[in-house]
Amino acid sequence: MAEEIHKKEIELLRELILISKIANRNIIEKELSKVASTTERKLMWVLFDGKTHTDTIAKKIKKTQRTVQYFVNDLVSLGLIDPQRGFPKRLLDYVPAEWLELDTKQEAKKEDERENTEQAE
Repeated sequence: MAEEIHKKEIELLRELILISKIANRNIIEKELSKVASTTERKLMWVLFDGKTHTDTIAKKIKKTQRTVQYFVNDLVSLGLIDPQRGFPKRLLDYVPAEWLELDTKQEAKKEDERENTEQAE
């Protein structure tokens, strides 16, 4: 019985979080855009999943690790991420849809570059 109540409470919390994200989407995007003002910073936000190391993020966006660290520091000071020893994680698990498309476009561009390199050889 207690376990069933706990499951219902968890479900209700998830529902409330979703409603909150939907209701505040524009505000969240506006505030994130103030710090994620470049394409590279938007991509970094997408990659701050707690699983990807800052070295990998830097290579993926073709910037230095120091550039990534500056952004991490900015976000930590705003309370938006947990740096987790080189594996930054968004505390607000929200990524604007347009920003996800940036990551997809970057992957497609890399694939095109690989194909062109292979064809040139």
